[in-house]
Amino acid sequence: VVFQHNLTPNFFIFSARKQRSGHIVCMTSQGLILEIDPIKRAEVRRISVGTQGTWCGVELLPSGRYLVALMYPGELREIDAAGKVHWKVNFPGVFRATRLPNGNTLAVSMTTRIVAEVDRNGRRVWEKTCPGRPWEARPR
Repeated sequence: VVFQHNLTPNFFIFSARKQRSGHIVCMTSQGLILEIDPIKRAEVRRISVGTQGTWCGVELLPSGRYLVALMYPGELREIDAAGKVHWKVNFPGVFRATRLPNGNTLAVSMTTRIVAEVDRNGRRVWEKTCPGRPWEARPR
């Protein structure tokens, strides 16, 4: 084990990613974004997104904001460190997302089995229905 962050019982991490800075950004079933410094073994930031008990994902954007995917209520959000929503799009069943170099968002819905590219206005540029349940998608 290189790093382990223990949470209280019934506190589940649904997504986690190591950043270039070395910090780990994760999202919990309690609707919290945690940014952790593994060297100091300390939380750098804790942000509530106001939704609990749902499959979810988070990505730290180069701007310092967070791209959040929430299966229920079926939303993509871009939020800042204070939890303020700067962008929101409805996308049923979304639980993973990543920002593309062109500024659009690649979103994955496990429940509808759709992978789609969404522009800043919330319009789907393209979408693909998968034969199974997609877990994550990344650009090449």
